[in-house]
Amino acid sequence: GLLAGWLTAAAFVACATVAAGYTALPPAALSWAGLALATLTGLAVLRHAGPELWSYAAALAWALVGVAAKNLSASPVFAAAALVAIAVLAAAAWRRHPAAPRMA
Repeated sequence: GLLAGWLTAAAFVACATVAAGYTALPPAALSWAGLALATLTGLAVLRHAGPELWSYAAALAWALVGVAAKNLSASPVFAAAALVAIAVLAAAAWRRHPAAPRMA
């Protein structure tokens, strides 16, 4: 799970970087798309994986901490969005965990 989570973020960061260099699309739009796609991919993996894949969510969240830290001064809104993505992934992982409280 750790490697897969880290590589999920790395793949979308790399794709956004390459696309920014080789297309006329705005780099900011590509960054937003990469963040959204990484988050949606993470949610899809967590939805279809068993509860033992908490390590996937942890690694993806840690990678997004790096994304947030890197963009904090240049784009605080984007950094905040990365932190929101971390919270969404953490909530999804917690809901899948067997020890999570269930509503009656």
